[in-house]
Amino acid sequence: FWLLGQLWMQQLVLSRISALEAASLRDLGASLMRKCMRCQLGSMALMCCFMPYVPKDSMEGRWFAQIYNDPLRSFPSLLAAGFIVSSTAFSFMVSYLAVKSLLTVVASLREAHNTSSESSKVHMDVSQALAAANRQLGGVLACFIMSAFVWTAFGIWSASPSKGTEALNTASQSLDTIAHALAAVFLSGGHIAKTPSLVRKLNEGTGHCRQKTLADCLYPLEPHSKTEMGELWEAKVEDLAHRAITLEALLKFYRSLGKDTMPHFNPDLHSTHDVVRQAIIPLSKAARSDAAWILMQEKRQLSDCMVTHAWSNLFRDLVACVVAHVLQESSYELVLKLLDEDLSILEGILEQAGHLQYSCWICAFAVNQHTGVCASPPLIPDPVSGMRHEACDCGLPKFLNHDGTLAADGRSIECEMNKFDDVMMFTFSRNKQLVQCIAVDVDFEVFSRAWCIAEVVESSRIGIKAVLVVPSRQQLVAHTPKLLRLKVEEMQASFPEDKELILARIDDKPSFNRQLSNLIFDRQSGLLAVWHHLDAEQQMGMVGRLLLWQGADQGTGLVWRHWEE
Repeated sequence: FWLLGQLWMQQLVLSRISALEAASLRDLGASLMRKCMRCQLGSMALMCCFMPYVPKDSMEGRWFAQIYNDPLRSFPSLLAAGFIVSSTAFSFMVSYLAVKSLLTVVASLREAHNTSSESSKVHMDVSQALAAANRQLGGVLACFIMSAFVWTAFGIWSASPSKGTEALNTASQSLDTIAHALAAVFLSGGHIAKTPSLVRKLNEGTGHCRQKTLADCLYPLEPHSKTEMGELWEAKVEDLAHRAITLEALLKFYRSLGKDTMPHFNPDLHSTHDVVRQAIIPLSKAARSDAAWILMQEKRQLSDCMVTHAWSNLFRDLVACVVAHVLQESSYELVLKLLDEDLSILEGILEQAGHLQYSCWICAFAVNQHTGVCASPPLIPDPVSGMRHEACDCGLPKFLNHDGTLAADGRSIECEMNKFDDVMMFTFSRNKQLVQCIAVDVDFEVFSRAWCIAEVVESSRIGIKAVLVVPSRQQLVAHTPKLLRLKVEEMQASFPEDKELILARIDDKPSFNRQLSNLIFDRQSGLLAVWHHLDAEQQMGMVGRLLLWQGADQGTGLVWRHWEE
């Protein structure tokens, strides 16, 4: 059991090093650690195979003497001892690699810590990361030192058995158990686990009503059967689900804005709606297709991520949200600044991490605007030119929720704007790693849009992991009261019939509102849980991402300068 406990502790350490590697894109020796652990496990297994054949007197602490005096009879003891030695050697190698990798991380963090101003945001963030890395290093060192002590005591007892050496061997194992328990606390971060006062306040406001779930509130009726929906509906859902675009295609499109596409594009002023009207619709007019067909060069694929967003959001912020999500950042503040000043830094990181082919389903690109809203622009003028958006004359028939062929529930089969929940369910059935990225705008309008909330609830209902990406921690704190007062009755939709459709599916609106609040604020599983507490592995991911940003600008200091702003 002691050996199994040691392996478990090593696996715990390995998970931390792996999290650091994955986030920082640095080789910290996790692969070699994994190989050593396998060799150690193999040695332990072979040792256990020979232990039943070891003479009883050898088991009483006379291993070395028996092997020396009677090698033939003690052959099983010799093999068992050899496997013990090899297992110990691999164990020390694992500990050495862990200590070496963590010392490398600590050294990098200390460099950033010493070169940053004490009052800067960089200094504070690096200080937190450094404290987390030091805790991990302390836990590993405790295990390493105590393991060396245990094996030394065992060797002394084996070479010279006596009551004194036996007591030393027993005491060392007891102390090792205590040391491993303390190390586990440090490695898990359990010694600092607490609920911040802000979190307690938020959770007190939600009421934590568990009597009825969101699924109960939103789906009071039996779901439609496949027969009722019909083969045409299912075919349209499948077609829509395969209209994802890669991050590479999204960034290429963003680069074209202000140049060949939408020459007057201003990232500080133009919303996603403006880009749809003046870039996406003109780009896809000749083909009379969805923009994903154009950007992906007529290739179709399922998505790794469903993006929930409000069209009122700045388009630049939407792109920053998606990039931040792929880089596992909870806010897009830094990504947004780099997107403005040096997009190549972000592209370099994404290429290094192999994320450029990460696919996203974004309704603005996936939905064929020429079968929906292209011919009916709103009265709101362009924020730069002051001109009204032009109506598209592509000539394709338009299908809203009640147009064309209707399904059994009265919804249009040809319409591409009433199937988002079905697209999520279809994609998730083919890709269980599907993630929902909720791109939060600076005004948090995404939580006031009826379809956006419907998508959030649907992902919760079917078990899709949802990730919230906010503008910044400060914006989150400022808009928390607004989130606490969310009511589905007050949400908005581009078409009144969409809001009516969603509200008609909610039988108990007060209960729905309480559960929606829980979905956002629950301290364990809510969308804001990542802002409340991080376990030790997540802390190492945070440390790794900081190391990634540290080397992203090739030493120019651009990233740290934006970090401090």
